[in-house]
Amino acid sequence: PSTWLISRYWQVSWYTQWRYGVSGLHLSALSNAMDVVDKDKEYTFFAGRRSPIVDCVVALAAGVLTTLSAAPFSLWWLGPVSVALVYWRIASLTPAMATLRGWCYGVGLFGSGTSWVFVAIHDFGGTGALVAMFLTTLFVSVLALFFAVPLGSIDASRGHGSPFLALPVCGW
Repeated sequence: PSTWLISRYWQVSWYTQWRYGVSGLHLSALSNAMDVVDKDKEYTFFAGRRSPIVDCVVALAAGVLTTLSAAPFSLWWLGPVSVALVYWRIASLTPAMATLRGWCYGVGLFGSGTSWVFVAIHDFGGTGALVAMFLTTLFVSVLALFFAVPLGSIDASRGHGSPFLALPVCGW
């Protein structure tokens, strides 16, 4: 058991150094080696961090809400709600996560609003359904970069850029 506890201590110590940037001997980690994983989950929940999957789903939903705010649905009040969902805690994200959030928002927006591209390629272009689906997916993925790049340029944690610089692009 003592060998396992020392091995567990070094795993916890390495994880603590990697996660929090803290180094040195941690006697509390040695004494609480069994509880560190559960405490980390608890602290992550209280710190407001979410998994990237949840963040992408929220961004996709915000993109769909933006589509619903335009005609013919005319649910105008969903527009500000969707922008608020995209910008919620954007300053706490890394540039890579902000880029992913912007791209997911663009996929939700253009994926729900460009069904006419599939119809144009398939019905009027005379291509097969798989080719039309591939081209529509490629079209949506490239257009989503128009939201990924400005949101990815936000690096508020280092004092560079501002979330409001991307607002005109994302409010488009």
